Amino acid sequence: MAVKLTPTEFYAALAKRTDLDTETVQKFWEVLDSFVVEELLRNGECYLPLLGNITLRQRGGKNAHVPDPDNDKAKIIYIEPYYQIAFVATEVFKQNINNGRLPRYEIKRERERYRAEKQKLVEAERAKEMVFKQKEAMEQARQKRLNRIARQKEWNKLSKKQKEELEKKEKFEYEYGDIQE
Repeated sequence: MAVKLTPTEFYAALAKRTDLDTETVQKFWEVLDSFVVEELLRNGECYLPLLGNITLRQRGGKNAHVPDPDNDKAKIIYIEPYYQIAFVATEVFKQNINNGRLPRYEIKRERERYRAEKQKLVEAERAKEMVFKQKEAMEQARQKRLNRIARQKEWNKLSKKQKEELEKKEKFEYEYGDIQE
C-alpha cells in the first residue's frame, strides 16, 4: 500500500528534487493551489501541462424524492448545489506512468495501419490471382485456337476421298451417338 506523505514530507521531497528550500516549495505549491481553484471557479476547467485537465461540474440544485419513514409516501427534499471535480490525465502522463507504453490513441492508430496494410495485401493477392486466371484463360484459348488451326491444316492435307470418309464417319457418330467400330 502506498505511503501517504504529510504536507511537510511532501514539501521536503519536492525541495530535495528541485534543489530549492522547503519554504519556496511550500509557497509555490500554495500559489499553484490558489491558481487552480481560481481557474476552476472562473472557467470551470484548468489545464495543467504534462499532467492533465481538471474540470468542475455543478451538481445538485434540484428537488429529489426520498422515502418518508412515517408513511408510505415519498417526500420532496431540495439538494443543495455542489461541485464535482474530474481529472483527465494527458496521454503523456499516462505514458509516463505505464513505463513508456503507447497511449490508447497510438495503439488504435497502429491497429488501423495494420488493418489497412492487411487489406492492401489481400487486394494485391486477389489481383495476382485474377491476373493468373486471365493468363490461364488466355493460354487455354490460345491452345484451343492452335488445335483448331492444326486440325484445319490436317483437313487441308487430306485427299477428297479421305475427307468424304471422315464426314460420313462424323455424320454417323453424330446421328447414332459415339459408336466405335
